[in-house]
Amino acid sequence: MRGQFEDEDQEARFGAEDVMRGQFMEDRQGRFSAEDIRRQQAESDRAARFGAEDVMYGRYGDERAARFGAEDARRQGFETDEAARIAQMNAYQNMGTLVTDLQNQAAAGLISSGEAQRVLDQRALDMAYADFLDQRMYPQEMVNFALGALSGTPYSTRNRSYQLGSSFTQNPSVYGQLISGLGAGYSAYRMANDQ
Repeated sequence: MRGQFEDEDQEARFGAEDVMRGQFMEDRQGRFSAEDIRRQQAESDRAARFGAEDVMYGRYGDERAARFGAEDARRQGFETDEAARIAQMNAYQNMGTLVTDLQNQAAAGLISSGEAQRVLDQRALDMAYADFLDQRMYPQEMVNFALGALSGTPYSTRNRSYQLGSSFTQNPSVYGQLISGLGAGYSAYRMANDQ
């Protein structure tokens, strides 16, 4: 019996060891399960934290992109306004040059029309003065004609021009023609007496 008790005792011991081993394995498994659960919880917390950070970074990135987009739009609007203002100032500046050119052309037109009027007036005055001189010099020209006919020398006339300004040709004077006629007469007399 003793053997039977020893066997039973050994079986009870092995059974107790098996129970303890099973209990140990269950505890170990529970501990691993708890560690797995804690690890999974830590990973899910970490994933949630990273997800929240990604959402925050995503929102921050979206807000940043929106802010930069708004600044770019404002800058482009400002640059467009400034380009329009510069173009307007250039147009005003070019308009000043155009106005000056038009004023110069108007002044040139007035000058040329005034010049044409002055030329016409001057020609009328020249013609009137030439007529006055013709009338005034008529008796002297008749004397010159008679002297020239008597002395056989050509009779000199004055040419008057009806152009802008007057140009007079140098003609021998009445006294010069008289002296030359007397000289020619004296020579003819001497030649006739010497023969």
